[in-house]
Amino acid sequence: MITVVTLNPSIDRTLMLDAFHPGQTNRVRQSRVDAGGKGVNVCMHLRALGAEQICCVGWMRAADERLFSESLEKAGVEQRWIALPGHVRVNTKVCVDDGQLTELNEAGEEVPLQAIEALIEVCREVFSRSKAVVMTGSVPPGVPKDIYAQLIRLAHETGAFCLLDADGAALAEGLQAEPDCVKPNRAELERLMGEALPDETALLRAAHRLQEAGVSAVCISLGDQGARYIDQSDALAADAIPVPVLSTVGAGDAMVAGLALAVERDLPARQGFAAAVAAGTAAVIGEGTQPLKRETYDQALKRVRLREWRGDGME
Repeated sequence: MITVVTLNPSIDRTLMLDAFHPGQTNRVRQSRVDAGGKGVNVCMHLRALGAEQICCVGWMRAADERLFSESLEKAGVEQRWIALPGHVRVNTKVCVDDGQLTELNEAGEEVPLQAIEALIEVCREVFSRSKAVVMTGSVPPGVPKDIYAQLIRLAHETGAFCLLDADGAALAEGLQAEPDCVKPNRAELERLMGEALPDETALLRAAHRLQEAGVSAVCISLGDQGARYIDQSDALAADAIPVPVLSTVGAGDAMVAGLALAVERDLPARQGFAAAVAAGTAAVIGEGTQPLKRETYDQALKRVRLREWRGDGME
């Protein structure tokens, strides 16, 4: 089973515009609303990829629980929500035809101490029957920044593989527990390292620093420049596959789903990385944060080309 920890679910409102002009009236051509947040997105992508046993664990606000429970139940995802009063945060994504994406993400409501304790107990039980655990997304107010580190240590006690996809303090603190794999994008990795990473040499050096900190595998998503992957035996690069991009929202979550599914199925690292690249490609062809389409993923997977990743360039 793959368990996905979802600490800060969101209602994702995606607005499609021909052009965006700050400070002026902008006409929305099309809009959609999805049950979202990175963890929920990963669950939906996993189901689309064919994962059979998925469990979503996290906090859920009572006023919006139905939207999430119906979406995940329809997808066949087990749910272990800790109920809280109030509303789920709303994240607004402004997508422009030229590929520009502007995100307005709310922080969410504060989580009380007793709900944090309840989450840890639920995770203890669910992790014990999980082969892979994905921890992804932001941490809501009131939750200690080392929550991912606490949960990674808990998962490792059960022998589960831990994949972390976070940003800022949540990522930095999570690294202290030595997750098995992390998937930052360039901006997240630059914030973590405290410096710009403008070229292959800088990216590879940063990946090595993460490995020295105890992370076994690093997958870096680079948008239209593709992705990079390194573990104890492989250093791989993949260019972006040329496709019509409707929305980049959720592409990183699709990559995480590809990596997690490969772990659950005991696939070699090269196949897992290729699956991640294909899943991210399939996700950008869809609108909003809707799940990728399996046929699109299968077509993209045939087009993935991997090569050696070297600091002074690539072969």
